[in-house]
This record gives sequence, structure tokens and C-alpha cells, in this order.
Amino acid sequence: MLRTKLLEGLDPLRHDQVIARFTTRQTFAAGQPIVLKGDEGTALFIVLLGGARIRLGDFEVDFLPGDVLGEIAFLDGQPRSVKITATVDGTEIASLSRETMDTISRVEPQLAMLIFKNLGIGLASHLRQTNEQLLALGGRERNALTKKAPGLLHFLTGLVH
Repeated sequence: MLRTKLLEGLDPLRHDQVIARFTTRQTFAAGQPIVLKGDEGTALFIVLLGGARIRLGDFEVDFLPGDVLGEIAFLDGQPRSVKITATVDGTEIASLSRETMDTISRVEPQLAMLIFKNLGIGLASHLRQTNEQLLALGGRERNALTKKAPGLLHFLTGLVH
């Protein structure tokens, strides 16, 4: 079966058992929303088959099998910040709800620690990539971006140190 970084550190059999026991699966058609911007953030998602995409204006990010998405709203409980759509017919998504994560924390605390550790590593990686992309922008583009989001450059460059 497919491996996801969310469960990195588990042997293959245990990895598959965790996916089967603690997630629910849904299948989506190409273009069908997986979540809408503003939806309640009660779960994170793992792409099992097919693909998913988020779009922020002209900016798009594609997710492939094994990728995790929706982790920010999962962690902070805030409404979804973007719409996520399936990119391929038959896209299969496994969802892990916050409620199930609470159960895992009680009955399998070592597994919960592994999941939260891997979420943190994944989010840190995303932040590092964003920071590198922002710093790679030319002066004009960076100035335009920081005018739209004051404090962003200072915040992101502070994460490097």
C-alpha cells in the first residue's frame, strides 16, 4: 500500500493498519470539491489515489498520493483557508478527524506523538520552502508582496534564524 510521511517511522504493516483503523475514505471525481474555503477544519486528508489541488488566486499547489493536506485547519480548528478539489476521476482521500486523533492520543499515545511530530516536520518543511521562494523573489516583487501583507517578510525571514 501507499506510504505517507504522516506515518513515517511505522513499519509497512502497522502503517496500513493505522490507515484502515483510524481514517475514513471517500472517492471524488475530477473537479469535485474535497473541502470548500470556510468549511469547518475538523480533519486532515491523505491523498491515497489520484490527486488534489489548492488554488490561491493564480497560485496552485498539486498534491499526489501520500501527500497530506488540510493540516493547518486540523491543528488550529479554524475554518478552511482554501478550496481543495480533486484533479483526477477516482481520487481517493483518507480523512483523519480531530475527534479520532483525540482517541488515538488516549489509547495509543506513542502513535499520536509520531503523528504530531510528522505534522510538525511537514509544516516546517512547507514554511522553509515558502521562505526560500519569498527570498528568491526580486526586490520589486518582494516589495509588492510585503505591501499586501505587512510583516510577512519579517516573519518569514525570522524563521530562518
